Amino acid sequence: MRSIIVAVFAFLAGPASACSWSGISQENVATVLAPRLEHADAVVHARVVAFRVVAQDNKEVNGAVEVQLEKQVATLAVLRSFKGDGSGRIEVAGLTTMCGYLFSVGEENVYFIRNGRVGIPNVEPASSWLLSALERTTKATSNKSLERTRDE
Repeated sequence: MRSIIVAVFAFLAGPASACSWSGISQENVATVLAPRLEHADAVVHARVVAFRVVAQDNKEVNGAVEVQLEKQVATLAVLRSFKGDGSGRIEVAGLTTMCGYLFSVGEENVYFIRNGRVGIPNVEPASSWLLSALERTTKATSNKSLERTRDE
């Protein structure tokens, strides 16, 4: 029982140090965007059209139960692809760690995807200035057929 209590306290204390990252802002986009693009396998501006929950197996590690966050696999309708083969619809998994990301149907964001997964640090709001910076940096063009469906 004591090890479970210790694991819970470690779990609750984790986010402060385990999930630190530099978000992209208008002030730092010139220095932060290039490394984020380089680290990602694919970068897309997309809308979540569906997601499903995948069962997690909590397991015991060194006498403590390792609790994982809910794992979701989302289907994204790609509006623009800035890196990788992102066209049409793709599936992306949310990480199950403290930096895990939970999807919501209808949300539009820029997803920096690595190994088919994203976490909180890999998702940025699809602001006009970020989309413009990505277009300038990667020379990407809009997917006009999907953009038309946005307003319907």
